[in-house]
Amino acid sequence: MARFVLLGTVVLGLVLAGAAPAFAATTELYVYAYDTALGRPSDTELDVVVPASGPATASIVLYAPQGYGIAASPAGTKVGTAVATVTVGGSTTKVQATGDLIAGDPTQYVGNTCAPGLHAAVVVANLTVSGITVPVPLYVDPTGGADATLGAFKVQACLAPPDVPAALGGAPAGLRVVEADLDFVHLFTNPSATGTYTWRVFNTPFVPATTTADPTATVEARALVGLPKLFSLRWALNATKTRVNLNGKLIEAGKPRARVNVTFRGGPQSAYTTWKPFGVTQTKADGSFSFTRSIATSAYVYAFVNPYVGDFCTVPGSTAPRGCVFESIGASYGPVIHIVVPKTKKK
Repeated sequence: MARFVLLGTVVLGLVLAGAAPAFAATTELYVYAYDTALGRPSDTELDVVVPASGPATASIVLYAPQGYGIAASPAGTKVGTAVATVTVGGSTTKVQATGDLIAGDPTQYVGNTCAPGLHAAVVVANLTVSGITVPVPLYVDPTGGADATLGAFKVQACLAPPDVPAALGGAPAGLRVVEADLDFVHLFTNPSATGTYTWRVFNTPFVPATTTADPTATVEARALVGLPKLFSLRWALNATKTRVNLNGKLIEAGKPRARVNVTFRGGPQSAYTTWKPFGVTQTKADGSFSFTRSIATSAYVYAFVNPYVGDFCTVPGSTAPRGCVFESIGASYGPVIHIVVPKTKKK
């Protein structure tokens, strides 16, 4: 049965970092747009989750929608950060691998077997886990021909099979990636036109226990991002200074974001790691929302909308042999506000 629901399991740290839950049953794609002004450089985070069981992932191809641009950086420049969730040696225990995204010299990767030839840009994710550092090159190119219907640019990466000895071309220590969270701070430029943009990822698995990819088993997942995002948030105390009303409006791609949950978190300090749940409300048909609760002391409060996900794709059809299996609607982030509650004067 099709579903399109709020991803309600995301906690604060994951919301701010943009990570999604690992160990998915199918391939999933989440895109977090932190800078949503049209035509401007964008801090864009791409989160790909792949099944932890069954054939391992051989290659990932991400497509940035038509309208997006690429900002090239000199070799050696840090363009973002990477966090991957991996398993080691056939274990089901999750381990985090972290590292920086570094611009590479495309001329040094012409002979690679994953995507041979000279690329427009290369970004290397240097992932370190348990004392092992694995560089994963990401090959970035403008699309052409049939690929142009999928997006303006594609980012390709190939992995090594975890169930083949390293000496025979397998992954070191049997490393298996089940989630890759790539935060590109200096790579993408937003489109100049208002609209909803469809990101795509194609996941091709290995033939089990081999170094051979199985293109007939490729699946597609999509993520929808509305640009720009306008998320207002205001506050007002009641006459007795004991209750606060939070109200605002959410507009995406020039249209109200209706009937979605707006979640609030907050705390007495500005450091978000100390914040706790503050409340939840829902937007109306015009994108507006309002929420009232008691308050005793001053507080910092933050509002956000989690991703909504579906196990179907709203636009049918796919170039992937196994079809489009997942779609998400991107998260939205409001401002942090400081609610000031006057201290009661002692008599």
